Amino acid sequence: MKILAHALTAGVLIVAAPVAFAAAAPKPAPKPINDTFTFEFAPEWGAVSPYAYKDSVPKIGWSHSLGNGWAFGLSLADTVKVNNTNVLQPEGTLGYKYKLDALSLGLSAGLGYASAGVGAGSGIADGYYVVSGTVDLKLSSQWTWNAINARYRNAFSTTWITPKISTGVTYTFDSHNSTYANVGYSWKQVTGTGLLADKISLAVGYKYGF
Repeated sequence: MKILAHALTAGVLIVAAPVAFAAAAPKPAPKPINDTFTFEFAPEWGAVSPYAYKDSVPKIGWSHSLGNGWAFGLSLADTVKVNNTNVLQPEGTLGYKYKLDALSLGLSAGLGYASAGVGAGSGIADGYYVVSGTVDLKLSSQWTWNAINARYRNAFSTTWITPKISTGVTYTFDSHNSTYANVGYSWKQVTGTGLLADKISLAVGYKYGF
């Protein structure tokens, strides 16, 4: 009986030991997210009465983390107007984000090209520069308030000053998947008359990080 009892005890220990070791062993750290794909769609309306529908803007983007808060990004937007013409805008940016607890402050600058619609003539194409600033506040593990996204943009060869400000929210499903929505208001100056109200936009998007 003693031999049988010892055998059973040894068997239990042999089976339980790997389970206990696996439970006690530290879990590997999650792989950091270095790349993010973004898919966005944004209808736009005139910013003054009668607030007529003007265009829709599908947009795809990719960003890559360079470490220490720095990131590089590429995007392609296609502004499809109500008259069935469109404007393609490839753009590249370099940005830095500073995180302080739940608050994140971002600043980026970049270069782009608009295939039409630059300046006072709708058919003019030109390169442009853009500077943006962001303020984000993490409300919980899933919700983030994208409080401020401010943009300044102008063309190189003509006056095309097009600032924009937007605010919205992001919902995070897990470390790889999130969705967002925001509302924006933009101005435009193409002559010496100063900035004039231009568009109101409503964007929805999806992000996948890996």
